[in-house]
Amino acid sequence: MVDFLDRRKRIVYWFNSVMLYAQGPVLVLLAYFLAEHFQAKGVMEINALGAVFAVIVVLAVFAGGFWPGLVTALVAAAVGALSFSLPRHWFHYSQPAAVLIGLWLIAFLAAAILAGWLKRQSETSGGSIDPVDYRDMEEGLLEVREELNIVLNGIADAVIIQDPQDKIIYANELAARQLGFAAAAELLQISAKNLAERLKFHNESGQMLSAGDLPGFRAMLGQEPPPLTLRRVTPGGESKWAVVKARPVYNKEGKVVFAVNIFRDITIEKHRELADKRSNERERFLSQAGEILSSSLDYEQTLSALSKLAVPEIADWCAVDLVEGGILKRVTAFHADPEKVVLTEELVARYPIDLDGRSAVAEVVRSGKTLYLPQVTGDIIRAAAKNEEHLRLMEAVGLKSLVIIPLKARQQVIGVLILAGSTAERRFAPQDVSLAKELARRAALAIENSQLYSQARLAAVTAQEQTELFDSVLANAPVGFAFIHFN
Repeated sequence: MVDFLDRRKRIVYWFNSVMLYAQGPVLVLLAYFLAEHFQAKGVMEINALGAVFAVIVVLAVFAGGFWPGLVTALVAAAVGALSFSLPRHWFHYSQPAAVLIGLWLIAFLAAAILAGWLKRQSETSGGSIDPVDYRDMEEGLLEVREELNIVLNGIADAVIIQDPQDKIIYANELAARQLGFAAAAELLQISAKNLAERLKFHNESGQMLSAGDLPGFRAMLGQEPPPLTLRRVTPGGESKWAVVKARPVYNKEGKVVFAVNIFRDITIEKHRELADKRSNERERFLSQAGEILSSSLDYEQTLSALSKLAVPEIADWCAVDLVEGGILKRVTAFHADPEKVVLTEELVARYPIDLDGRSAVAEVVRSGKTLYLPQVTGDIIRAAAKNEEHLRLMEAVGLKSLVIIPLKARQQVIGVLILAGSTAERRFAPQDVSLAKELARRAALAIENSQLYSQARLAAVTAQEQTELFDSVLANAPVGFAFIHFN
């Protein structure tokens, strides 16, 4: 809970308490020494000095309240007794000293009681709080704070409270854990704006949000923003989702003094939702791919249409290479950026794939195993480059994530399907690799069917040509032919 009783306020409290109890005795002693001074100088008569002293004491007692007034009364009585014990004193009345001191003490106590009663009446009617009772209020607030801490740390949502000075004045332990901090105390060391900039929140559309877009900052302006779904990426690359609600808290003058933010973690629900969405998109994509692959037996035409479907649906760049006569032939390539298409064509033309070489594509063709690089680093690109010009072209293409899947037909690798991401947002996940493998399987089947059809058609044409040739020979032969079958 908000620490209303921080160290500075406690110091002020104790200082006020000391001053409250000390001011009466100080006035009593000051009056005594002034009376001694005036009596020595002969400025005032003794009786007048005693009366002035008594009036000052009564006023000091009345101003202090009951307990400070009681302390003042006792000090004044002690001073009076001390003055009568001296050989030369200025409290020289005809009454006995004990009676005089007793009357004064009764008057002083009556003043203290009256002062205490008036202060209680003032508090009951809405007046200020007696600083003497502040300790009781402090203890009560501390108990309430501890109880609220127990409650807020026990709820299932993260709670953060910010003030108009952009300071985080409260955060429960769950908030610290959800936002990647070791303890709530760490959250209290940074400002709300710095927290937003540090975590880099995005909305559901993937747009990065500024601090002013967040519900808490809008609540500080007196608004009541609707709940907002936020996504942040942890240093380990994991996406965390939360729904944030914020409401302003007003003082009696109607001014916003706090904004209460409640974060509800929906990471599990969101991942499940996104998984269902990806599954539906996967089925839809594969259905469209199947329609394209079955639309024609011209595999070059269907593969070209397939690459345009894959970009930008599942990749930023798609290419298909087939093995023909011991060399790798580029059948189709498509990129989301037309300028990159030119670069990839130049790259293939100037640096063709050697199936006996050490390139990634050659390794996939030889091994028949998928190559999956979720992140293509600069070191990987430099290791694959043959020279500086080759490196320049590969860097210009801008690969950020890569999947190369072998195309297999009748247990033989007949080519490769290449999918690449060229932006930081397009980083292939394992489920993307699974989709790519299924797409490659269907593409290989379509290529095999097309090749089988071509072979069958060629065989049929060849057989027809041979039959026609044979018939022509028979028709034009100068002698007859006979075929005799012996059992």
